[in-house]
Amino acid sequence: MSALENQVKVNLNIPNIGTKKLKITQYSDGKRKFQLSSNLLPLFNFNKGDKVYEESRGEGLGYVIRKLNSNPLIRRVKHVYSRTYKRRLSNPCEVSYESTAKDILASIPDTCTHVQVIMQPDCIYVLPINNLVADRINKVMTAENPFTVFSCCSSGIDGYAAFKAGFQINSLLDWRPIEARDEKKGQDFSESGVLTALNNLKVKHVFNQDITDISTGMLKRLIGKDDSMVLTISLQCDGFSGACSPADKRRAIDECSSNIDMLIDGLRLVSALQFPIVVLEQVPGFKSSDIGNVWNLRLSKMGYKVHEAILDSRDYGGLTSRKRYFSVASTLPVPFEFPTQEPRRTTPFWNEIESEVGELRNVSKSRSIQKGAECGRLRAFNRESLYANSLLKSQNRMCKDSVVFEDNGEYYFPNEILEKRLMTVPDSFSLNATSKTLASEILGQGVCFKLYNKLMLSVKNHIESFITNNSHMNIDLA
Repeated sequence: MSALENQVKVNLNIPNIGTKKLKITQYSDGKRKFQLSSNLLPLFNFNKGDKVYEESRGEGLGYVIRKLNSNPLIRRVKHVYSRTYKRRLSNPCEVSYESTAKDILASIPDTCTHVQVIMQPDCIYVLPINNLVADRINKVMTAENPFTVFSCCSSGIDGYAAFKAGFQINSLLDWRPIEARDEKKGQDFSESGVLTALNNLKVKHVFNQDITDISTGMLKRLIGKDDSMVLTISLQCDGFSGACSPADKRRAIDECSSNIDMLIDGLRLVSALQFPIVVLEQVPGFKSSDIGNVWNLRLSKMGYKVHEAILDSRDYGGLTSRKRYFSVASTLPVPFEFPTQEPRRTTPFWNEIESEVGELRNVSKSRSIQKGAECGRLRAFNRESLYANSLLKSQNRMCKDSVVFEDNGEYYFPNEILEKRLMTVPDSFSLNATSKTLASEILGQGVCFKLYNKLMLSVKNHIESFITNNSHMNIDLA
């Protein structure tokens, strides 16, 4: 018994609009074909044998398929047809339509691989879906300045490192969350990051808003033609940091204060603004986390090639053991290489910076410092140390995990000059726009300047390589 004899009559409700995303067939000789085979077509009054005609909406705008009712002036009339599949039980009879006319398909750009189909009664729109990979590559090829950055979740250190590497910082998005201790005191430090950044960088757009609820549509409108080629983003790291206990991480999720979901908003930015290159900085724990896998997976599905590495500042001229995870996702079809490791120090660093640091406060009698030393959490270095331990955001609060200088059995607390030296932040970077406590937080959660500067030089070399060679490359945008 055939499938046709086993047919069951089904009554379907008729919608006002129907959509599908379909692929354009590309042939080796350059010809193209669009085919729409769907059980939905009869719902919009397109049945076997119906006469239709095609109408271009203009170059790059797609075309329309309309039912021909009574218009004798239409010369190129086409028909809807159907196919029968005797072995199918679900849809043995399927209504089909196809377009092959070169002048009609010319309304779909050659780089377009898929189209958006919108079905309405007696009318079908076939609209191009932009090849976003091609668009991102074209941004770099046609940019007046391809070395531009949108700096996100930054208080300025990474932006300044990018600037020193030869990038122009077009846009800055930063908003310091109002913490519980600040709220109790009625304090609002949400502008501290942008003020520090603006004290050191010339930018065109400043967005002092929470990334989790900022409108990407507004960003697109306000940025306009001042597109940035590179997004640098430093998502909050508490949820992945080893300095935060599993219990605290779990509590943050239960209290809805965790920031691990900021990944969603970072991807919203990428999807809306389509940066050719995305540079993410995070703590090493991000690499092995499910959240980290989601970040790289989604970027890969968007057509980026993801390069990832955990870099140690000691291998790039740094003075601390600070390690950071970096994901560099690029659309450009040229190789990317992380900066080359350099030989580590073999001599102590204290003699090189002692004269610059000035007087340090003796904190040997501090109870938290004493407890930190007793339990082994205190991060002490001395005159013979090749490197210091990594600073934390909480450094200036003199907690058990603070970095201190130990000399002759006494503990001395770093001042701002020493903190900047440890983070290799140059004197030209000013922290005068904020308080000493917040300045220490900015340094404690910032990047190692020398490491990040060298990373951005690698990104710059990557862009330069593409610009130099693109005229000789056969780039397959399909």
